[in-house]
Amino acid sequence: MSGYPISLSALSVSAGKSLPHGLTELRGTSFTDGTSSPASGTIRFLDFLNKTIVGNTPTVVPAHLRASSPIDNDQLGSSISISGNYAIAGAQFADPGGRSSAGAAYIFERTTASWVQRAVLIPSDSTASDYFGKSVSISGDYAIVGADGSDPDSKSRAGAAYIFVRSGTTWSQQAKLVASDKAANDYFGGSVSISGIYAIIGATGKDPNGQSSAGAAYTFKRSGSSWSQESKLTASDFAYADSFGSGVSISGDYIIIGAYREDPSGVSNAGSAYIFVRYGSSWYQQAKLVAGDKAASDQFGRNVSISGDFAIVGAGFADPNGVSNAGAAYIFKRSGSSWSQEAKLTASDKAASDIFGGSVSISSTGYAIIGASGQDPNGQSSAGAAYIFVRSGSSWSQQVKLISPNISAGGQFGRSVSIDGDRVVASAPREYVNSIRGGAGHVFKRDATNGNWSNLTG
Repeated sequence: MSGYPISLSALSVSAGKSLPHGLTELRGTSFTDGTSSPASGTIRFLDFLNKTIVGNTPTVVPAHLRASSPIDNDQLGSSISISGNYAIAGAQFADPGGRSSAGAAYIFERTTASWVQRAVLIPSDSTASDYFGKSVSISGDYAIVGADGSDPDSKSRAGAAYIFVRSGTTWSQQAKLVASDKAANDYFGGSVSISGIYAIIGATGKDPNGQSSAGAAYTFKRSGSSWSQESKLTASDFAYADSFGSGVSISGDYIIIGAYREDPSGVSNAGSAYIFVRYGSSWYQQAKLVAGDKAASDQFGRNVSISGDFAIVGAGFADPNGVSNAGAAYIFKRSGSSWSQEAKLTASDKAASDIFGGSVSISSTGYAIIGASGQDPNGQSSAGAAYIFVRSGSSWSQQVKLISPNISAGGQFGRSVSIDGDRVVASAPREYVNSIRGGAGHVFKRDATNGNWSNLTG
């Protein structure tokens, strides 16, 4: 991995020392282990990894999210979310207590020097094949984790979701959420999102009015320490096998819900997404979103995100410029009660089977991150990548392509992504950690001065 940018702000100095003014001044830097950075040529991030500069105090620490005891094929990072100084990563194939694929989720906290594992979340009724950690979301002191393989009241794969709350450094289960009309194979919990006192949970296998797998989503509201179901949402035009609820996201009074197998205008599996708005204690459908250039099997709506007046919808199997499954993502903007497509985003180096748009996240500040877990950076098959786009006026442009600092073939970096303020996190659930595929997440921070993104804690 050459030419990777480093953050000068991550190199603090002791009294009487000065910070280098530019990258060229980092050439020939002496480290306490007796080595030094290259005297000429490219300055790389790896040249400074775990090094301490002579006369300086700290070590340059990459911002990784890894289990303190990684286990092969747990797939930590199968889902990921960030909020402030905390991040959560699901590991749906973990086997806590020997319960195969019961699943787990990990909470990490950002400290001055690094991201530290604070808790391993396991539900109180953990059971084999629950796939707890299939989906995760965090907001402030609250986290929600989906377990779409759970069997509440012996209803096979009806699904469940769990709320956890932080007190000091301790995270504890506050509630188990299930649908009021739960039924076998609903897969409730396959997607989750939380914001303030509200949570939304997708159930793609739900059969509203007997329409098999048309799908549904459920909102829950917190009052004190109790959570109760507020509403059940379905698309106004629900139909057989739409998979409504495949992706969900909530921001204030707005919700977006994907239906990646919907057939808009008869275009098979082109997909769609729906916006709901809250009035009082009720939620109403405000808009149906479809891609301006929809095509069969795009799977638009498999992943969605909303923040403020902006929404983003992934279409990981779109074929931009005829490039099969290269993928795309679409930005929509609200004006009053209307939503319109503002941009179609594709990678500058798109290639077949990249699945760009397989994961998406957007911030109201005008930044979006899009995962492409099938991308082959540096010739590493499916090592994956993530792309950050920035808005200027009403235009969106690619700002940077991110790859894992621990790049490995099959790592699937970008499988899940999340943005909060000046930080983004991208997961690599099949990445090697200590010679096993334990999975990881990587946090990148935007420098407020120059706009560059770096994978250094700070």
